[in-house]
Amino acid sequence: MINEEPQGALTNAICSLASLYSTRVRVAQGLEAPESNHEQSAAKYFQGEAYMQLVNTKQMRQSYSESDVLAALHLVVFSQMSGTVMDWQESLTVAYDWLAETGLPTNDNPRNSLSTMTAVQQLIVKIVMVSKFRRCIDHR
Repeated sequence: MINEEPQGALTNAICSLASLYSTRVRVAQGLEAPESNHEQSAAKYFQGEAYMQLVNTKQMRQSYSESDVLAALHLVVFSQMSGTVMDWQESLTVAYDWLAETGLPTNDNPRNSLSTMTAVQQLIVKIVMVSKFRRCIDHR
């Protein structure tokens, strides 16, 4: 997917996590000082790019691709790992919208539909279902 869109949302989302991880490791090892302004970091830049690409995708195509959903899920992880106040719910909504577009939640035989999906689609469905289950538990 990255080879298909080397400047796409998924690439930028992965770069945001990689940059965040790299910086955190270097800070933990004492190789650099903690960032004084997280908003100016490379990780935040890549996160912003990926997010804007997802917003533009929805406006242009009215639907999301598998790579868009994977990008959104990476942005959820970025948000949680970065400790910022960024609203990750919007990124998770991308995944929920994609899942609804598959028709799986309203299908009479979701197991059969799931079995006909690609491995990537099945992975996305499982991740989205786990996140939805966790949200239900968190709201109790």
